[in-house]
Amino acid sequence: MANLQSHVSGQHFVARPILLFGGGEPAEGSVLRSPTAWRSLLIANATAVQITIDGGTPKSIPSGNLANELLKLRHADVSISLSNSSQVHATPINTRYDLSIRIADPTTLKNVEIAFSEMTVSGMLTRSIIERFLNDRRCQGLGKDYADGFANFCLGILLKERPSSECLTTPFARYRESYGAALRILSGFERPLSHLVADIIRFALNDFSQPRAATGYWELDLASRMLKDPETRDLPVAPDKGSERRKVCPVDHGTGQILDLAVRMARQDRWSPILSDVCRQIANSELLDAVDRQKALAIWAIAAWRLGARDQAIEPLRQIAATYPFRTWAEPYLEIMT
Repeated sequence: MANLQSHVSGQHFVARPILLFGGGEPAEGSVLRSPTAWRSLLIANATAVQITIDGGTPKSIPSGNLANELLKLRHADVSISLSNSSQVHATPINTRYDLSIRIADPTTLKNVEIAFSEMTVSGMLTRSIIERFLNDRRCQGLGKDYADGFANFCLGILLKERPSSECLTTPFARYRESYGAALRILSGFERPLSHLVADIIRFALNDFSQPRAATGYWELDLASRMLKDPETRDLPVAPDKGSERRKVCPVDHGTGQILDLAVRMARQDRWSPILSDVCRQIANSELLDAVDRQKALAIWAIAAWRLGARDQAIEPLRQIAATYPFRTWAEPYLEIMT
């Protein structure tokens, strides 16, 4: 029996057919929100492809035609079945993907962004404002998913800041769930504003894994580049004082304080105990979340290191040497010093 199994696996192996978008396999229940997703579509190990739209009759198509079929759709639930029957005497292997396609036109997305900025960047952020934004006529139809992403982001800010004007019973730590939900939605849209908010969320959650293009929010670009690679000297330069800047989205106060600290430390040309005290106060603040305190420690260590006061970097390095994602550089730095 063992010899038979070895023969079958060696001579009649059938690979599982796979569908890829952007180099990754779509998860169960994936929602595709941008037509650019089809440009990176790849099918591997498939001898037959079937597509079913909104529960209709399955339709067999050549694998090379799948992208064109999907490009026709803007609002649909799609089931894609791939089959590999390449071996005559082997059982075919099948893979099924259930996807939701929700592609809004640029005008719809722009209207959602206008509503978002109108309601959230001036004055106090409240649950009633978030609800009013979601109920705005510009946020209905195919724009609803996009609006949901921004609403989750704003809810995360409220849960993190916990203003006294809001009676919040949801635990503080749940802000990360709201941020995560917003990130899953907004990362599916190819829009400058969605990219910016997604990068703010990644920064807030200490996610520096993705290569980042400049967002135009120079404080965020500076802090992100500094925290990801302390050795970099290619830091963004502040815009001219005369240049016009427009606020397009809110930023939670914890993240804002860390960005201010990064800018202040990047502007220093020498180290002193006063700077250590400034960093220590922020890093030890009980009002900041743990992920923000970790960023404060990292900025403290980086600034002291870059300004030649490496012995002053030991204290913060010891506290983040085992902390993801900063351990990739903090641990080697600490080893050099100790």
